[in-house]
Amino acid sequence: MTPFARLFIALLIIVPLSFVIASLVNGENSFEKLKETIGLGDSAPTKDASTADISKAFEKEVANLEEKIEKLKEENNDLLEQLNNKENEIKYLKKQMNTE
Repeated sequence: MTPFARLFIALLIIVPLSFVIASLVNGENSFEKLKETIGLGDSAPTKDASTADISKAFEKEVANLEEKIEKLKEENNDLLEQLNNKENEIKYLKKQMNTE
């Protein structure tokens, strides 16, 4: 047997075995994941479930971002008010300097 044939046979055994071990370590169902990867079996329900999960996660992220936007708007308004107060104070101090 040639070295390439030995390598090919070893890869046919090692690659699927390492995939199964990695899936088990990650806490996933390795055979279902393998079926999804290869495209065998009925994977439509899991896709629908994952789509629903993605939609919920997306909605949650949008709500968080909207809340963050509102906080930033409030902070921006506060900073604008502080800026106006400081500008008025500068004008007042300049006016006092000119009168003295």
